[in-house]
Amino acid sequence: MLLLDIAVQCGQAANQARIFALRGEVRARLNTAYMTCPFLGASAGSWVGVRAYTAIGWLGISALVALAAAVALLRHQLSSMSMPPRSPTRQAGIVIADTSAGCRGCGRDQPTG
Repeated sequence: MLLLDIAVQCGQAANQARIFALRGEVRARLNTAYMTCPFLGASAGSWVGVRAYTAIGWLGISALVALAAAVALLRHQLSSMSMPPRSPTRQAGIVIADTSAGCRGCGRDQPTG
């Protein structure tokens, strides 16, 4: 349970770092939407979990969690098969500037050849 909590916190910190790297006018709205969605999801999950526990007990809840994890894994596998492979630099989030047009504003001409 502790490792799951640590993983969720790390994911949230990484996602918020991406949000806060954006322009200021977009940042606040996007962060609001980002924080609202997990709150609503956790609230709904708690509500459904309590209702399901009273109806089907602990074994049923365990089966539902296993089923949800299997569906999420299947969805991830299917979506990753339909996407084209990413280059190693793009996977790591590295942006390489296109220098084929020369240096704009630095006084040098277009590259030859």
